[in-house]
Amino acid sequence: MLKVEISSGAVSTRVLNVGREGNGDFEWGYMPADQPDWLSAHRPLDPEEGDIDTLALTFDATALSAGDYMTMLKVFGLSLVRDSPQDIPIMLTVRPPETP
Repeated sequence: MLKVEISSGAVSTRVLNVGREGNGDFEWGYMPADQPDWLSAHRPLDPEEGDIDTLALTFDATALSAGDYMTMLKVFGLSLVRDSPQDIPIMLTVRPPETP
């Protein structure tokens, strides 16, 4: 499970690493289970060569009240993608806004 905690009104990004085993094409994709407005995912435009690729997850709490929010992210690929497919539970905890 990926747990992220941010304040209401904040935006934060976390990076997931996707690894492969063996040689050959490193083709993979992702799909959020329910397309929540508070989560967006982006692969780099120029992925690095090698056995690890990245997926940036941006958490946007600008329109969220304090509380817990859950979704699932599916990462899938060819046989070279380690442990594919993988369902990753994601929990966003939104804290009340910080006071100055």
